[in-house]
Amino acid sequence: MQAGVPCAAAAARGAGIGLPEKAGMWKGIRWRMKNSFFRKYKNEFALYRIRKKLLTIIAVLLVVFAMLTMLLFYLSERSSYQKNMAESNEIMASQMASVYELYMQNVKEIAHDTAFNNQELFHLSAGERQDPQAKTKILDMLGSISVMNPYVHSAYLYYEEEGMVYSSISMPYSITPLENFGDKVVFEQDSAAKPYQVAPHLLHSTAAMSDLRKQPLIISYVVPTASRNGTVYLCVNVNTRSLYSMILRDFELEQNKNFYIVDKEGYVVFHRDSEYLFVKQDELPQKDDVIRSEAYSSILGFTFVFESTVPPLESGLLRFSSWILGALCVTMVVAIVSVIYSTLPIRKMVQVAKKSNLRDFLAKSGGSADTTFWDRSMQECKNHVVGVFRIASHADAEEFLNQSIKMSAENEKDYQFLVIKMSGETIAIIFGNIRHYGDIQFRQHVRTQCEKMCATFRAGEKAYCVVSQVKTGVEQLRDGYRECCETFRYQYLFPQQVIVWEKIDTALPGYPFPVRHERHIINNLMAGKGEACLRHIDEIFADFRSGDYLIKDSEINRYLAVMQENISLRLETLPIPIERPARHGFDACATLDEVYTVFVGYVHEILVQITNRPREPENNVNTVVLEYIEKNFCQNDICLSKIAEELSLSANLISRIVKEASHRSFSEYITYKRIQRSKELLADGSMSINAVSEAVGFTYPYYFIRKFKELEGVTPGQYIGAQTPSDG
Repeated sequence: MQAGVPCAAAAARGAGIGLPEKAGMWKGIRWRMKNSFFRKYKNEFALYRIRKKLLTIIAVLLVVFAMLTMLLFYLSERSSYQKNMAESNEIMASQMASVYELYMQNVKEIAHDTAFNNQELFHLSAGERQDPQAKTKILDMLGSISVMNPYVHSAYLYYEEEGMVYSSISMPYSITPLENFGDKVVFEQDSAAKPYQVAPHLLHSTAAMSDLRKQPLIISYVVPTASRNGTVYLCVNVNTRSLYSMILRDFELEQNKNFYIVDKEGYVVFHRDSEYLFVKQDELPQKDDVIRSEAYSSILGFTFVFESTVPPLESGLLRFSSWILGALCVTMVVAIVSVIYSTLPIRKMVQVAKKSNLRDFLAKSGGSADTTFWDRSMQECKNHVVGVFRIASHADAEEFLNQSIKMSAENEKDYQFLVIKMSGETIAIIFGNIRHYGDIQFRQHVRTQCEKMCATFRAGEKAYCVVSQVKTGVEQLRDGYRECCETFRYQYLFPQQVIVWEKIDTALPGYPFPVRHERHIINNLMAGKGEACLRHIDEIFADFRSGDYLIKDSEINRYLAVMQENISLRLETLPIPIERPARHGFDACATLDEVYTVFVGYVHEILVQITNRPREPENNVNTVVLEYIEKNFCQNDICLSKIAEELSLSANLISRIVKEASHRSFSEYITYKRIQRSKELLADGSMSINAVSEAVGFTYPYYFIRKFKELEGVTPGQYIGAQTPSDG
């Protein structure tokens, strides 16, 4: 019976039996369609599961491989890294010791030259020193030592005969008995026969006693000189903080480096942190991750110590391995979760991976870029332009990324584009030329589009863009990206929101440190002349904007930071101390105008304090001008323009001061001072007329004779003859 059923069914179909057989046919068709759909998607689902498992296994293997590779690399490089750092520290310590020896040798030469060239002042008796002119000459000699050498803080002259100390600064007065002198420790050495050096010590004269940072740290060098009235001691004081600031221009100390000086007894006599001054070296905080090198100076008797802190990732195998293991574990978990629960198609996942490859290709050296996922129209572009955007914050960068993708999609008929997020605040857009524009026209079109993106962005003022040159081929895209990144280093010089790379002229010279402007700013600031300070600051920033120099933002910030430090150090030398304002940082500034505002604000804070402080007679401009003329009238090149340049004053003001003080013009006053000085030299009788003429500043003897007769009514020879009887 069962074997005959198919035959019966076939016979029925052949006989044309209708409705019951038709229903069975449609049922079979539906079953076959359902079975076919299930098999199709079942295979596809199985393929996705297999791919997910493969991706998971690959991710795990890559993480393990990366962890082992980095660990082996760390083990092989750590010892050589520490060895190189130790050698570098030894070189730096030796160089710092050599530089300090050089400066201290210069101080010794200054002290000996001063003692040799001013013997007449050293041999003055107690009675002769009571003469106001003698006191003035002694104080002028001491003041000239400090003025001519920025790292020299002050100078003393101690007459053992009467126990009086003459000082270039008030301690508490310029002329003080030894028992009342604030720094008498320098004269308590039992060495009257040969020069000696006094170890670093604090000078309590210009700052609050409780704040060590405001007290000058002094190294004193004393030269004893025997005279007919007893021993005279000349002491020259070196401000180690000012000396350190000068040396800092040549040696940039990073945050992980430290430098200090130790004396023969093992005490720290100089340290950037005042908390550790005069502390035993053994009592300093000890760290395991510090590499220390020492250089001993037999000339100074000091040990110069240079320390480098090993970066945290180099401080220990356990810390390094733990950090890497934790980071890779998190990466592994994120990768597995992303692969398992991702709903993106495989093709899009491959595109994301290849886009990451392109990002690495742009940002790093070596390797090649995979562009197989580009659209066909992008591959057909004959050239490309790279535009790099830098956004102020991460949140704004995400918003700008979405907006740029939308705007680029709206203009896809004009160009092809690819948006790549390089970092948290950096976005790169590759524009492809599909309309076969010329290079100039295509680049101008890209620039216009970038300007539009910045203008329509909600926080447009926080967006900054650089457009590269036109590049042919994907291999040149890396050069375009580097051009843009290099331009970001000169953002102060080019404040426009969108700039092309060609504006960076790499042939321009670098900008040297503005030493002359710095000196004038400090001098005018100390004198309370705000307009003159602002004029020199404007000249510095005019140089920055002139386009004659190529200077990075970091260099501008560093120059201004050094100037702030030097201004702060100069405040310590003021007779009336003022509060040292906090230094302002420039790293948060986005434009040169913001940097200018911060620096001018810093100077203004100091200027307000200087302007509001009580005035002393020695700070009067008239006194400064007349004292300068008194010291230099015998120089044959003295003139109004030179004095104006040195004192940062106008020539008209100097001429008026001289007129009010002497009722003579400037040239008449100089001639008068020279003739009066020549009378002293002629009366002495030890010099010829020609020698006297040259000594007081006259270039030609006949001119000296004529001026002498005009003022005195007799020639120099007649004057000598008239003086001879009185001398006899």
